[in-house]
Amino acid sequence: MGQSSACSCEGHKDNELSGFTPRVGAPHDMVMAAVPAEKSKRKGLAKEIERLKGFWRTETDVQMMGEIVDGVVIWDEAFNHPQSPLRVGPDGKIEMELMSAMHQATYHEGPPAQLRWSDGEVWIKVNK
Repeated sequence: MGQSSACSCEGHKDNELSGFTPRVGAPHDMVMAAVPAEKSKRKGLAKEIERLKGFWRTETDVQMMGEIVDGVVIWDEAFNHPQSPLRVGPDGKIEMELMSAMHQATYHEGPPAQLRWSDGEVWIKVNK
């Protein structure tokens, strides 16, 4: 380190291709495909879950609960919870597992939109 050394690289080697031009023509050489990461990002996201996207607070004490993004509750920093995936249960209710307990909610269009949870808590969708 700190010492300089001259590069012993050769500017032209016999095994390198110079002036390479790609082959023109054959359409079967071209492959078009969707980027898997982008395609799978929203794969399987039910419309019942998609409509929940946004910020939510409690009805009674106006406590910000967090944001729902791509079917996952990202809890407000006031809570020390990992993200909670949401799903639609067989009865059409929204389901979420939190602290080893399964919670269910019914969605009410509003305005404002509401999630009425099985433990009695009501979340209100807000514009932030």
